[in-house]
Amino acid sequence: MLPDNHTGSVKRLSSLISRLKTNPNLLQEHDNIMHDQKKSGVVEPANYVLVPVRNVHYLPHRDVVREDENTTKVRVVYDASAKGLGTSLNDCLHTGPSLNTLIFDILIRFRVHKVAMIADVEKAFLNVAISSEHRDYLRFFWIDDIHEANPNIITLRFARLVFGLTCSPAILSDVLHHHLKIPLSG
Repeated sequence: MLPDNHTGSVKRLSSLISRLKTNPNLLQEHDNIMHDQKKSGVVEPANYVLVPVRNVHYLPHRDVVREDENTTKVRVVYDASAKGLGTSLNDCLHTGPSLNTLIFDILIRFRVHKVAMIADVEKAFLNVAISSEHRDYLRFFWIDDIHEANPNIITLRFARLVFGLTCSPAILSDVLHHHLKIPLSG
């Protein structure tokens, strides 16, 4: 059973907003990421829940800044390992099989086949849809207007796979394998 983590997540949001307000550029960048994710369908508004209910969980989040990166200097990271009252969302999820390929197996495949291929799917996790009945486990809080002195808290939820869940790599792997096995038409 996942404990109610509504109050703890609101406290984490308050702390995050206080910290981000000390750096207005970082606050703006964090807000831009939230708006981009809403616009692209990665996240969607969640129905407001007045009282704690089962089957709802909130993911605290924070920003990670990498000044040495050329492309994405700021990322929003969601904490599925946050323990509200002793249990986190990641504690309740099945990790899935190990996806680490042995180096020996990779070397053998390079010797057996004539062609080798490698790919990097941009934002791969965010290209995998989450079924609607599971999206309420992936809720999080943000604010409606970063320029307001007392902004309203809004509730969003992920419509796509979140990087940071223990099961995300296994789910992505299954999705990729499923699509790679389908014959190409044409």
